Amino acid sequence: MNKNRTGSFRISLICGLLLAVVTSCGNDDYKSIYNPDGTASQNPGMFTINLKGSTITDADAKTTVILTSADNKSYAVTPSVATNIEAGTYTVTAVKIPSGSLLPEGMSVTSAGLVMEPSRSDNKLSSLPIFEAAQEELNVQYNNSITKNMALKLMTRRLIVKGALVGADPAAIKDIDVTLSGISNVRLINGDVVTKSIIPRSDNAANIVSYYVDNATQPASDGAFNTSFNLLGINTDATQILRILVTFGNGKTFTYEQNVSTLLASFNTSSYDVSLRLDAIINLGIDGISGTITGWTPGWDEGGMGE
Repeated sequence: MNKNRTGSFRISLICGLLLAVVTSCGNDDYKSIYNPDGTASQNPGMFTINLKGSTITDADAKTTVILTSADNKSYAVTPSVATNIEAGTYTVTAVKIPSGSLLPEGMSVTSAGLVMEPSRSDNKLSSLPIFEAAQEELNVQYNNSITKNMALKLMTRRLIVKGALVGADPAAIKDIDVTLSGISNVRLINGDVVTKSIIPRSDNAANIVSYYVDNATQPASDGAFNTSFNLLGINTDATQILRILVTFGNGKTFTYEQNVSTLLASFNTSSYDVSLRLDAIINLGIDGISGTITGWTPGWDEGGMGE
């Protein structure tokens, strides 16, 4: 009888332990499913975001992936890693930028699909690095796993200005300032360059704003100079003017301007993977400054996108 009692006690103990383990596992499994921000998920599903098609070869490039829910709650997630999240519909926005590069302060890539570059009060834009973005909708279902493959694409296109100064001693030149006006500061991730201002202006009923960028450079010993811009796009409702200001060490300046709208007409619609180039020849002879700015012709370096 003692043996039977002992056996019954052992069976009861084992069953109790098994029940406790099963109950504990069930509770732990439930409690261990969290959203990316650390909050508990009530109806979890799983997703993986894979980013494809990048032309940024920098192995240390920074990639940011943000999920935005229907109620505008945002989650930062890691690409190519399976992640749990509350079931629902999300907007996935991914941005990739080379290491050591930064977007200008105040620049935004929104869940509405807009890339917006801030400007100064005089409509000057900051210098942009190359960067890529992608945006798609993600539907996460309870107790299911989904994989979303997204294609990154360049948000900026590089404009190269190569030129030569004729009729002046390059050693006497302090710097060359190259300015391009008539560019846009907004584009859609999955659409066109925006030509009109997003924010209405009381002084401009059409909300057409002509932004500009500029770079200072110095000529080589043979008078050649080279600079570049990474642009979201040109404003096709405005005129594109390229201005080259030459400043000598003695303070004397020469300015040459040319309408380059025709040369840049296809800037927004051609592949952003291919740089667009302009060739400037500036003559600083005794008869006054003159020059020509033309499209690229074979003979220059054939490189692709720029830094």
